[in-house]
Amino acid sequence: MEFKLYSIQTDTVIDAFVVMGETTYGEAIQHLFPLINKFDSQRKIQDKKFYEKLKRDISDGCVIPPITIAFIDSELPSPFNIKSALDHISKNISNGFILDGIQRLNTLKRAFDENALDLNKGLFFNAIFCTSEDKLLYRMITLNNGQRPMTPRHQVEVMMRNVLHFSEDLSVQTEKERSRKIVRGSFNFSDIVQAYLAFITNSIHIDNAKIIDEKMDQLLVGKILENDPKNYTVKLEQVINLIVKFSEHKELKEWLKNTNNLIGFCVGISGSFSIIEHLNTEDFWMHISKFEDAFAGLDKSKIKLGKVRKQLVRFFISGISKLKYLDELELLDILGQEIES
Repeated sequence: MEFKLYSIQTDTVIDAFVVMGETTYGEAIQHLFPLINKFDSQRKIQDKKFYEKLKRDISDGCVIPPITIAFIDSELPSPFNIKSALDHISKNISNGFILDGIQRLNTLKRAFDENALDLNKGLFFNAIFCTSEDKLLYRMITLNNGQRPMTPRHQVEVMMRNVLHFSEDLSVQTEKERSRKIVRGSFNFSDIVQAYLAFITNSIHIDNAKIIDEKMDQLLVGKILENDPKNYTVKLEQVINLIVKFSEHKELKEWLKNTNNLIGFCVGISGSFSIIEHLNTEDFWMHISKFEDAFAGLDKSKIKLGKVRKQLVRFFISGISKLKYLDELELLDILGQEIES
């Protein structure tokens, strides 16, 4: 694999290494182009006519602006230097994904298919090595903010499909996959995306039919950028592992598959992860059952059920260290007060 690395910088905001390097058109077509079609959630290829001029320029010998590759690994090489970074790329190239440059790579491949190219011509790239998908999403948002192609939700979809390798432990299906064959007991991928948006923004207010999509996306970007990545105390992977653990319990799994419960859980968990991670499934279900019994005492005709469920699940999960000791009526009283506040 012909990859050359020139320099390394440390991104102290997201605790990542950024490597500047160069490869060739031939290597890019062989090793990088396949990465753009790894998942359905990757950005759709734009109409060919928008990139006809770039295709002609590539054939005529232009220099393609650098693309950006990303790698996420909980354990990066140590020490991290040119040699270890190059070795990491060589061994893990199939696990990388294109953070920026999908359209350029696709156009390069079209130019190769339609014209004779100098496959030894250099292609510059940046490679980001990060240990946290949450922090890398922050960087994705800052890179793409103000550009039209990718909404925050789309970037979350790309991130989650590239980083999280869902398995039988947590069966997840997209709408497209469900249209072909429904896997009983599987989570909706769209619900997982919604829950992660709530988690990363620390807000249950991630959707509002009264706000047009473009403005809602701007609000989501603002909420993400308000959170300093250095303050992230719980990672998405940890939350997913907790969901996997509790999904072993039939009733808990059904409870978590409710979108509003999942969103409230993911927002509230940051404040109580160290407590909840040590609960076994039966104990956690006992607490959730008590919450549901108390919730059933609310007058449904006087509340917006979905909104209130998200609000109160978040409240209960984040304050479970104290709320778990209340009996049903005491908890109902507290939940009622929380709605009024």
